[in-house]
Amino acid sequence: GSVAHESDVVDDELGPAAPLAVKQPFTSESHLTCSEASAERRQRLARTLREHLPSRLFQWRNIRVANDVTDGAEWAHKAPSIFHRVLLDAPCTSERHLVRQAASRGGGGGGLMHVDWSVARCRRDAERQVKLLMAALRAVRVGGVVVYATCSISPAENDAVVRKVLMRCATDGEVEVCEDAGLGAAGTLDKDLPEVATREQVCAWMASRCETTPCGGRIALPDRCDGFGPLFWCRLLKIKPIVEQRS
Repeated sequence: GSVAHESDVVDDELGPAAPLAVKQPFTSESHLTCSEASAERRQRLARTLREHLPSRLFQWRNIRVANDVTDGAEWAHKAPSIFHRVLLDAPCTSERHLVRQAASRGGGGGGLMHVDWSVARCRRDAERQVKLLMAALRAVRVGGVVVYATCSISPAENDAVVRKVLMRCATDGEVEVCEDAGLGAAGTLDKDLPEVATREQVCAWMASRCETTPCGGRIALPDRCDGFGPLFWCRLLKIKPIVEQRS
């Protein structure tokens, strides 16, 4: 999930975009709040956190994995302008997952004709994503960063969602896209990623393989990332309070 020094952080799912939001190490003053509606996913998330984060963080009791809200969009009302960083790993159509499911049901490539995907489903997901991203921007404090991420290849769920949100809240300069995409000045890593890699190596590896999207986000695709992906992400900086939600 997204981690910040001396800050509260909310994470909606804590997905593969996590390293892109990490800017500073945890301290005893840091707090990580993870919100997940599914009980099964909460258990898996808690297990993952304990496997990958230092044990001292749990001794400090500054990490919470909970179902504080039934809908992530409620964070805008529950905790307005509270968090320094928000990672929104948004629910999406996840085409790669759908293809795998269909192939499994069909016993091979023949199952692809049964992929559970439709334009209507994509539109429904995009509408929900806009609401979630608006809520995330309202939950983060001025000067804070929201990382919007999906595992979809659909521009309707990636760039289009960012554009719609910017149209609603960026006319007065309230929000802007961060140019560095969270990769920082790590350079590039053209060779294979080490089995045990540092954050800097992961960022450099991603920087050398991901593509820039029209809205200023990044997308990592399996054909360029050794099978990893798809992963889209875009970092948004909150410049000033969002006074009203414009359509």
